[in-house]
Amino acid sequence: MNDTLPNEQKPLKLWTAREAAQYLRVSLTTLYRMELVGQLMPLRTPGKHRRYTLQMLNSCLAAPQKPSNPQDGS
Repeated sequence: MNDTLPNEQKPLKLWTAREAAQYLRVSLTTLYRMELVGQLMPLRTPGKHRRYTLQMLNSCLAAPQKPSNPQDGS
């Protein structure tokens, strides 16, 4: 007999800031800046540590990138 429910999901893996930065191939500082400009919205632990889901990170990779220093046409 199968003891698992059909709709049972695996526990969601939460990535640390370091793991997320390595996955995105950016520094921890860049990851923090991405949060400040709204590219990423991490979850927070009760101790205020940032955590990311794989879906968050993949969405960030799929989103069009804005230029960091756009040139003014004037």
